[in-house]
Amino acid sequence: MIIYRRGYQIIEEQKLLKTIVDINQMFNPPLSDFIKLTDYAYKLYNKAHFITAIEANVLVGLCAFYDNDPSRQEAFLSLFYVDLEYRSQGIGMCLLNNMKDVVKEKGFQELRLEVISNNIRAIHLYKSLGFEAFIESNDRTLMKMKL
Repeated sequence: MIIYRRGYQIIEEQKLLKTIVDINQMFNPPLSDFIKLTDYAYKLYNKAHFITAIEANVLVGLCAFYDNDPSRQEAFLSLFYVDLEYRSQGIGMCLLNNMKDVVKEKGFQELRLEVISNNIRAIHLYKSLGFEAFIESNDRTLMKMKL
């Protein structure tokens, strides 16, 4: 059974870093091409809101987003991941819907994210939830959703 948890610092910083290192090469290009992974894990741990999916004490999905500046009225999804063995089971949809509920409850008006343009599967999922592309380039697509 999948257990969902949400909050700040609900995942240990070292476990978060290990997860980021483990999934780094799943991104094309890898996250490490854009950012130092230790710095990214530190920033997420200290500033991001998390929603996790856990089965048998194993992290199988993760959603990390910034919702700490209500004056901007927009939250930003920074990291989204579902373990390969758990995909196509609705976990990603559940993580993203939970995130949407959290930011709506906090009064945010918009949710934004950036996705690698060749990640068609993720783009399809985001569009199915109501995200729309608003800036597209060869390698990245910025998407937003009104709440």
